[in-house]
Amino acid sequence: MSSLAERGIYTLLDLHQDVLWKEWTGTSGGGAKKRRRTRGYWGVPPWIKRMLPSTGPEYPWPFHDFRPWICGYFTREISSGFQRLYADEAGTAGAMAEHWKFMAGEFRDMDGVLGWVEGRGGEGGGRDGGRACSV
Repeated sequence: MSSLAERGIYTLLDLHQDVLWKEWTGTSGGGAKKRRRTRGYWGVPPWIKRMLPSTGPEYPWPFHDFRPWICGYFTREISSGFQRLYADEAGTAGAMAEHWKFMAGEFRDMDGVLGWVEGRGGEGGGRDGGRACSV
């Protein structure tokens, strides 16, 4: 971000929680080199997902998969993950608040940082009804 600031470009820090976390899509490779494949990206830190383990079947009947990535919102894991995060299950909302407190401290004196936006991926969630935005 320093090199952007040197060129007069401002940065807006954004935590937009699209689909919360990467979706596991199976394995790739053979033998000892098998790896889990994913699609998407992390909308929350990976430790938040560890605080909210999956429950129940992944896809609602009669589905077995969704494409493209945005359809991840329809999976039970993601839809219940948003609700459980906003309900502060296992202290997740508090942990996210601490995360952003830390981030604000890290970047507060950096030239070129315009501000931050805490963007809710799911509408209507949270204590604020999904309207959180700070700049």
